[in-house]
Amino acid sequence: KQGAAFAPHIDRIRLMDAMKAVQVDFTKIYTATLSGKKVTLGDIMAERKAILLHFWSPWSRECEATLVDFFITADYLLSKDVAVASVLPETSVKVIADAKAMLTATGKQLPGAWIVDTKKNPISAKLKVQSVPAVVLISAEGRILFNGHPTDDEFWKALGKINPAIVRPEMREEN
Repeated sequence: KQGAAFAPHIDRIRLMDAMKAVQVDFTKIYTATLSGKKVTLGDIMAERKAILLHFWSPWSRECEATLVDFFITADYLLSKDVAVASVLPETSVKVIADAKAMLTATGKQLPGAWIVDTKKNPISAKLKVQSVPAVVLISAEGRILFNGHPTDDEFWKALGKINPAIVRPEMREEN
């Protein structure tokens, strides 16, 4: 019984240990989800302290339900010198079309960059993204500072190490 309780913690430790050996290539070329323009993570990051990769899918109910919350978080992080790129890990024509439709339907200015992962050597595989939504925080030097679910407290602790002014927003009570 105790083994099952500790399994998620052990998996988390193994993932972060594996991430120590990962070096992100900021020159790799990606395609912008909506415009089709070519862009690199280095272009997106520019002179910022770090970049947050947000992995999502239009076919995930959780991603759809949390998209507005992500927009708020992304705007907040962009104001705190952290670049944000939302990565669509699936590259099929149908998924990309559904992603475009979903993003366009929001009617909002999308925060950060929205890109499609590559078919060859995808970053989602390199970062061991198993499910969405997932976030990966990467330092300007290409080191992985956090890899996991966006609601994890460790995510906000890692952000605070990049910029102490970054604090987890208080949740509002719904009436």
